[in-house]
Amino acid sequence: MQLIKIAVCDDEEQIKHTVECLLTEYSELRKIKTKTDFFLSGEALVSAWSDYDILFLDIDLPGLDGIETAEALMNSRKTDSCNIIMLSFLPERFQETYHIKARDFIIKPIEKKKFFSSLDYVLRERNPGNKFTVTIDGRSQDVYEKDINYIESDGNFCNIYTRFGIGRLYITISSIKDLLTKGTYYQCHRSYIVCLGKVRKTLGNDIQLISGDRIPLSRSKRKGFETALSDYVFNF
Repeated sequence: MQLIKIAVCDDEEQIKHTVECLLTEYSELRKIKTKTDFFLSGEALVSAWSDYDILFLDIDLPGLDGIETAEALMNSRKTDSCNIIMLSFLPERFQETYHIKARDFIIKPIEKKKFFSSLDYVLRERNPGNKFTVTIDGRSQDVYEKDINYIESDGNFCNIYTRFGIGRLYITISSIKDLLTKGTYYQCHRSYIVCLGKVRKTLGNDIQLISGDRIPLSRSKRKGFETALSDYVFNF
């Protein structure tokens, strides 16, 4: 059984207790093995950083706040393979964290449903999925499914919106749809396929992604999208 290494950086004892209990329950439910280290400050985390798979990071820390802590770790390339989940009582602060490539955000007080779905999401991200060779800025580059936010049809081409930039691939949207992992993507519009794991919420006739991008949601696709998203979140 693979060991998942987790770090939790938060200065509140109650948060530590909550996370500890939830991780124990989650590990038993998902039948995985986890090892968790707790830190009370950003400075302590940076100093003792190990090769963690997941980091729960409070934004509102004394001294180095969570954003500054993540920046310090990123500058030393220590978090390249780590999934960061930000914590805060103030959801408006999450918009400050996009540049540190946080994978998800949890509003305090921590609710079990959201905590479990965030862990499900980042653990799925550890499986890269199928690989595609696309052209980004005139150069060929391999991207995996986990790197893709959404796909846009452009005639016989598809524009692949990834965390590296916008790639272009000579393939129709119906053909690429057949190559994507079932249950991970949904065609929300005749010209768009969205990665369900990158969805933040729906806004009217649009879908807002964690990246901040918005893509259209067809009225005829709404019910199917909501069902697919629910299945994705709750079926690990």
